Amino acid sequence: MNPAITLDQISTGYGNQRVLDSISITIPAGSFYCIIGHNGSGKTTLLKTIAGILSPHAGRLHLLGKPIGDYSRRRLARQIAFVPQLGSDGFPFTVKEIVLMGRAPHQDWLGTSSAADIDIAQKALTYTGLDHLAHRRFEHLSGGERQRVFIARAICQQPRVMILDEPTAALDLAHQVRIMDLMEQLRRDTGMTVVMVSHDINLAAMYADILLLLKNGRPLSQGAPESVLTYANLERAYGCILLVDTSPMGNCPRVTLVPRKYQIDIQSK
Repeated sequence: MNPAITLDQISTGYGNQRVLDSISITIPAGSFYCIIGHNGSGKTTLLKTIAGILSPHAGRLHLLGKPIGDYSRRRLARQIAFVPQLGSDGFPFTVKEIVLMGRAPHQDWLGTSSAADIDIAQKALTYTGLDHLAHRRFEHLSGGERQRVFIARAICQQPRVMILDEPTAALDLAHQVRIMDLMEQLRRDTGMTVVMVSHDINLAAMYADILLLLKNGRPLSQGAPESVLTYANLERAYGCILLVDTSPMGNCPRVTLVPRKYQIDIQSK
């Protein structure tokens, strides 16, 4: 399988603070690639570097076989869509207006929406189940609905790579599964590469083809979920007591935290 993204000895950070240290990874085209790790391990920094938002201090980054520096901002936005974490309520626009903003990289400098742009936006609304909310203002939506709006806007860009920073954070269980199912369906329907940061290890294990476990800005383990999510790897990464067994849903690992009160109960027996 051809690589969508290749990082060769990438190091970067903010000012004099290095966050990523000589990372070399390959993300196959069409894969569902999840990045996990403790707070401060460099997950979001890695996403921003892949998306071209943050420039590496050293190393080489290739997107679809070309150095990322060869892309103009407009051309890059046609290849990569970035979905940030849920943030401000301050979007004084309707759902349809926000989704249509995803066509900007394909429009002329006047930003005029063509009939084709409107049709693509409508299909993105339908795909994400937002038709009935098209004319509702963004600030009146729930958290799960807002996240789907951002994903619909990204779909409207018609990218080859979708990058998402903790898209299920702060969502209830039903919305978490809905978002993950949506990304898996999008990957299958279009062949798009999905790159996602997740704090939910079990959710990542159920959907990802490949997991990358980061620790202090460096890869600790990369591969299929069953090879990455071992007790030894997770204890090194997170420094806590946990259990790893097989999920009843199928052939993927399940990780269970062991709270201190249960550790004390076990030790006292």
